[in-house]
Amino acid sequence: MSRKPHLLAMLASGGTGSRGRLAIRCAWSAGLAVLVIGIPGAVAGLAGGAAAAPRAVAARPTLGIVPAPVSAKVGRGRFTLTGRSRIVAAPGAAAAAELPVAADLAAYLRPATGYRLPVVTGTARPGDIVMKIGDPAALPRGHRAEGYRLETRTSLAIIEAPTAHGLYDGIQTFRQLLPPWISSRTVRPGPWTTPVVTITDYPRCSYRGLLLDIARHFEPVSAVEQLISQIAAYKIDVLHLHVSDDQGFRLAIKGFPRLAAIGGRASVGTGGRLADAGGFWTPAQYEAVVADAAAHFITVIPEIDSPGHSNAIIMSEYNDAANPALPVNPHSINCGAYNPPRWDYTEDVGYSALCPGSRDTWAIMGRSSARSPP
Repeated sequence: MSRKPHLLAMLASGGTGSRGRLAIRCAWSAGLAVLVIGIPGAVAGLAGGAAAAPRAVAARPTLGIVPAPVSAKVGRGRFTLTGRSRIVAAPGAAAAAELPVAADLAAYLRPATGYRLPVVTGTARPGDIVMKIGDPAALPRGHRAEGYRLETRTSLAIIEAPTAHGLYDGIQTFRQLLPPWISSRTVRPGPWTTPVVTITDYPRCSYRGLLLDIARHFEPVSAVEQLISQIAAYKIDVLHLHVSDDQGFRLAIKGFPRLAAIGGRASVGTGGRLADAGGFWTPAQYEAVVADAAAHFITVIPEIDSPGHSNAIIMSEYNDAANPALPVNPHSINCGAYNPPRWDYTEDVGYSALCPGSRDTWAIMGRSSARSPP
């Protein structure tokens, strides 16, 4: 969780579609193909682009915060983080929500600074960062769920929010105020200063999603958890996982072992150029990703493609005559262009389809489309 935000910086000049269309932009990071999706204006709002003028105008460009905050006022002087600095949670009932986020901030800052940055409750002293669950007056009604107020003075930094999610978004902004080498995994000399600022911020869009396709090209849990850490830095709150397509099915499902054993054995390019061995996640691995995302205030939405883009399902279950979970005839699931079906590990589409009138289709989809594998 100590990585510096960098994944979406390339989107800073992105525009948006017309009203009612999805805004879509592509980015690459560590070999992962991803899509950033949202309602019109969301991408530019996330990255501080031209379509987000109401947000971007208020923020001084020199701050370099992505996404641009709703309001930012730059004062005189600098706040300095030192070896004596602490992260202070206010005492009382709210400390239960403040302390985990304070611990996250300490984990982000310790590797590069080398400072202890103890997380404590009590009264702040010069050089501390204060975490506070409160109700900043500057946050308008309807924007308190993820809103926050960040104030740095020459002697103190204060992050205040009505919720732990808002507080967490506030620490992501605080990280970006520090020098870029705060992302280092080894100790750097600093100095660790921020401008004196007062920032009021809240999301323009409640759904700020990123789509990751692990069906066509498999990605291990470690890569996805790295991605979660990166997108959390930009306050993205939904990870849309595309877990099935023609070329692969990536979740082990109880009662349908062939979906992973057969459907998960390959990817785009298998048997030809750019061979990819494929793979799948166990239920425990999927649950670990969901838990890791939740710790970053991100919701995971898994997607099982149907009725088209379903060749991996068809190839897995077409001859599964011994499976008691299929009530009629396993062959009845195939309504694609090829009978019998065959693998196509290219990027071709439009040749596969599950039969919507088959009870076997609904037996498979009823199990595989659950919120998480049992």
